[in-house]
This record gives sequence, structure tokens and C-alpha cells, in this order.
Amino acid sequence: MDAGAIQAIKNMAWDLVMPYAAELFEAELSEGGTAYAMAEQSARMGVDAWYGMYSPKVYQRGMTLSSGITIDHSGVSIDGHSLSASMVVGNTSPHIGWTGGFPMRNGKFRPGGDIYKFLHPAHVSIAVPESICEQCLEQAMRAYYGI
Repeated sequence: MDAGAIQAIKNMAWDLVMPYAAELFEAELSEGGTAYAMAEQSARMGVDAWYGMYSPKVYQRGMTLSSGITIDHSGVSIDGHSLSASMVVGNTSPHIGWTGGFPMRNGKFRPGGDIYKFLHPAHVSIAVPESICEQCLEQAMRAYYGI
């Protein structure tokens, strides 16, 4: 088998595998998926860290800081051998997200900022099952050789 044939078969196999990978990635980003769980855990940790550091003087009673976490993601897009999507994590509880600052219990003013900016995963790895990869490679070889 020459190098051109090998490369053509590899390209066809990639084209067949990527939709399966996109489905797996979509599941990872959805509720119950690993990426979703990581983002949710990070948001909760951010909320806990914020409350521990800032201890605001005024807080709306009856609300919990971690009860209003929202996680949404865009559709998965395929670009060659890469997948991409964006995830938006927010919190509808008071004071969460970006804050300009507020007075502390000790009378000092605490400056604010974006408490989420460093808390979320930037990359997620997924593995396509070997059986799917083998099926796609076999299908690509059959297509290339006209079998």
C-alpha cells in the first residue's frame, strides 16, 4: 500500500469518526457529563471562596449562593480533527459573577472583579471507543478499494 493510499484511508476514517466524537463531546458538555460536572464544581468552589473571602455586610436572607448556578453550552462544531464548543457558567444568586465591590464587616471596602475567570476547565479530553474507530477504519478501507 503506497503512502497516498494510506493517507486517503486515514482522511476518510477521520471523516467517519468525527461525528461520533462530536456526539460524545455533546454528552460531556450536557448535564450528567464530566465537563458539565467540572464546570458545576468549579462554580460552587468559586461561590464558596467568594463568600469566605468577602463576607458581605448585607446579604439577602433565604437564598443560597450555590442554588442559582446555570450552565449552558453551544452546539459542538467539527473543524478537521478538532471539536469545539463554548460553555457559559453563571449564577443567579445575589452578588455572584462580576461585582464592583462592597463594604466589609470590618468597615473596609473590598474591591470586586470577576470571581469566575479562572475557575472553569479550558480543555476537555474525550476518547472515542476503539470499536468505533476500528469500524470507521474498515469502512474507509472498503470505500477506498470499492469493496
